[in-house]
Amino acid sequence: MKNLFLLLVLLTLSSNFIFAQLKSDISGNLVKIAEPTVQRNISISDFSYQPTSDGFKNTLQTKPGIAFLSSAILPGSAQAANGKWARAGIYLATEAFSIFYYINRTNVAKDQEQAYKAFTHKEWSVVAYSQWLIGYYDNNGLSHDKLNQLRAMVDGLDPDFTDTRNDWNRVNITLLQEIERQTELICGSCGSGDFSHVLPPYGSQQYYELISKYYQFEGGWSDFYAENVAVNNPNYDYLYDNKG
Repeated sequence: MKNLFLLLVLLTLSSNFIFAQLKSDISGNLVKIAEPTVQRNISISDFSYQPTSDGFKNTLQTKPGIAFLSSAILPGSAQAANGKWARAGIYLATEAFSIFYYINRTNVAKDQEQAYKAFTHKEWSVVAYSQWLIGYYDNNGLSHDKLNQLRAMVDGLDPDFTDTRNDWNRVNITLLQEIERQTELICGSCGSGDFSHVLPPYGSQQYYELISKYYQFEGGWSDFYAENVAVNNPNYDYLYDNKG
């Protein structure tokens, strides 16, 4: 009987302890204490503009690097995106005019280049120049072991001033250049030395430039040839003319 009473007491105490622990766990995990709300004053910054994504136009308005690149590709595009239509129009018109002007001047230059080439095809002949070079050797007492080969090529020929490109097939330019490289300079005030240039390959850019640039090639021009070489002008002494 005494043992039964003691058992009941122990069960009662255990139940109270378990209930108290469960209540503590429930209170700790389920019951939350509300934190006090902190209030603050409203400022003007709360109403400032906040940009939102609006596609490529918004990118041009907010990204300076993209705007710069856009203007480089299409002048005036960045200004148009920002509503500056007058400035955009000026930039675009300026770019369009620059492109037009460049194309126009390039075409004019090409036309003039072609006109000059056509002029040389009527006025400068390698046959006439070769005959002048032979006369230069003969009148100045010069010699070259291959001069007679050149003489045989052009002896008795008339330069074709209707189209001097036909004369390109009548003179071996390799032979001509070999003679030029070893031609002594005979000039009253030029000093000593050899010719400074050789005739560039037929039809090359240098060919057209040098024949009108250096006095060495004056013997190939039609007016000079007609006045001196063709008639063996006794007043022409075949000196290298560095004064024109």
